[in-house]
This record gives sequence, C-alpha cells and structure tokens, in this order.
Amino acid sequence: MVKADNNRNTTKRTVLPISSALGILSDKWSLLVVRDLFTGITTYNDLQCSPEKRPTNILANRLTRLTGHQIVEKKPYQQHPVRYEEILTP
Repeated sequence: MVKADNNRNTTKRTVLPISSALGILSDKWSLLVVRDLFTGITTYNDLQCSPEKRPTNILANRLTRLTGHQIVEKKPYQQHPVRYEEILTP
C-alpha cells in the first residue's frame, strides 16, 4: 500500500547539475546577461546598452541573482569611485 503525500508544499529538487543550471538560467533575461558576459561585455553600463533594452531593475536583479549562485563575480576595476565589472566564474 502506497501512502499518499499530504504535504504538497514540499517538493524534491534534483541535484543534477543541468537541472540546477536550468533552474537558475531558465528565464530570458538571465540567459541574455550570461550571453553578454560571455562575449566580453562586463560593465553595468555596457550591459544596459544591450539591443534588448533591459530595464535597469531587471538587470540589477539578474546580476544579483547570478552573483548569489556564484555564476558571476564582481571585481573592482576603478577605486575612486569604486566601480565593478561583472565576470563569469569558471
């Protein structure tokens, strides 16, 4: 006899790398940010000038999210004032 799972709020997430990556990169804006970083566009201003015309709040959100998942790292390229470039991690 199989017992029904009455706790529908808990979902098991896979630990497979490809599935985890899809969970992080599954939206259009994240993929476009990664594409631009991959092609050498690294500053916020340059990322903002993309032909897709990303809204600034979405760009900032996706960079924060990608940094939190260690897909992107911020490195200072100027000290006064401090300015950062976004770089894909290995």
